Amino acid sequence: MSSEQDNNSDNNFNRLSLGATLQKTFHLYARGFKILTTLSVLTMALIGFTWCILLVSLIPFFDIEADKLSDPNYLLAHIGGFYAMIGIFQLVCVVIASVMTGPLIRAIVDLYIGKQPNLKHCLKVGVMRAPTIFCTSFLSFFLVTFGMIFLMFPGLYIGVRLFFVGPIIIVEGLGIFASMKRSWDLIAGSWCYVFCTVIFCQIFLVMLNVVFTQIILGIDATGALFSVYGTLASLVPGIIVNPIFSIVMTLMYLNMRIEKEGLNQNELIRNMGEAGALENAYTPLLDEEDFEESPLALNQQLDLEDV
Repeated sequence: MSSEQDNNSDNNFNRLSLGATLQKTFHLYARGFKILTTLSVLTMALIGFTWCILLVSLIPFFDIEADKLSDPNYLLAHIGGFYAMIGIFQLVCVVIASVMTGPLIRAIVDLYIGKQPNLKHCLKVGVMRAPTIFCTSFLSFFLVTFGMIFLMFPGLYIGVRLFFVGPIIIVEGLGIFASMKRSWDLIAGSWCYVFCTVIFCQIFLVMLNVVFTQIILGIDATGALFSVYGTLASLVPGIIVNPIFSIVMTLMYLNMRIEKEGLNQNELIRNMGEAGALENAYTPLLDEEDFEESPLALNQQLDLEDV
């Protein structure tokens, strides 16, 4: 490992402040712009295509005219159908995001450890972990919604404590309940830090989304999802927003492990190989002395003995 890589490793595995986290976010985004944007375009394209197909049957079923939704009286008269379609759209997003969030996180961690992400490998790991992410996301959503019924704060509290389940599933390879418990324990004592960072990031991304859709694209946000053009236009900002939010989430997860567990470069590299069945792509990044005692090295030795 070169001295330049050593310095980069030292910088990466120090506790980051909020300002440093945001700076690192845009640094990683710039470095991995091509693959992160490609994955984000795939995500938005899948959501847009699926939703446009569903619109063919949903619009007549709920008897909604998109160009009339800006009229408060018309919206009130069709409020049930309006929220039903919004709910179906959110479900579509959750299902597709379950497949596509994993590749984004995988690519981000690759960039973090100085490895050039491979699109095929990222998609492979994402698809492999998609069922776990989907089930965990669905269960977390249920718990948060249930908590929101009781004066809102319990749901908000649960949502923050389960914020790291995605990165945990992708990096550590844990299952549904193990990843939820892991996230809950990891955020213990740091709830305010995670909450404030997420809120700050969400406000920025919502403002970016509003500016892009209403000022640049000039579409009505209320009825955007009820027409093909509106759907496609409203999803364009997600191409930019998706990677930023995923990077912030992943950096916060790594930050917590660095602060509480002393996470280092080699430990993270071992996690990446062991969780994704792609260990041969990561073993060259390990320090030689550490590699000799690592689980990856032992596995390779056993493979050689079998031969």
